[in-house]
Amino acid sequence: AALAQVELEDDFARKAEIATDTAIVFEEKQDDPQRAIDLYQMSLSFVPNGFEVQQALTRLLESSEQWSNLAKAYETELDTIPDEDSARKIDLFLKLGELRKDRLSRMGDAALAYEAILELEPLHSVSLDTLEAIYRDLERDKDLLRVLEIRAMQSDDSLERAQFFIRIGDV
Repeated sequence: AALAQVELEDDFARKAEIATDTAIVFEEKQDDPQRAIDLYQMSLSFVPNGFEVQQALTRLLESSEQWSNLAKAYETELDTIPDEDSARKIDLFLKLGELRKDRLSRMGDAALAYEAILELEPLHSVSLDTLEAIYRDLERDKDLLRVLEIRAMQSDDSLERAQFFIRIGDV
């Protein structure tokens, strides 16, 4: 009945509201997380920047271990975040990078997420640490050297800086 109501409705915001309300029923009362996921996704297709709906969707995808779909949900959400909200973008890129690296074993794609963080915050230490490990594992020496050079230049500690240059020499 709710889906028929969605189809009859002309207003996208109202369609999203009906889909979201129905998703909540399937999640909380019917104990049907997959149906709720489908409805949350439908809601976001009508109103892509629904923050609460996005949070509910990612929570359900994570709890049902749908890692690939969770990555897609993060990617979709990133497209809706305004450029000036760099803190939120960084947080989401961190989640996406970790997911791609740890759950999906897609190291190259994980590196892209961490590189996107460096575009927003060039000295982001977690991203630099993670990229160093990824590039070392993937034997991407040119990228590894670039990351090591950034880390060496950002260090205020002369001993630590020297250790980075030793590691650069080892590559």
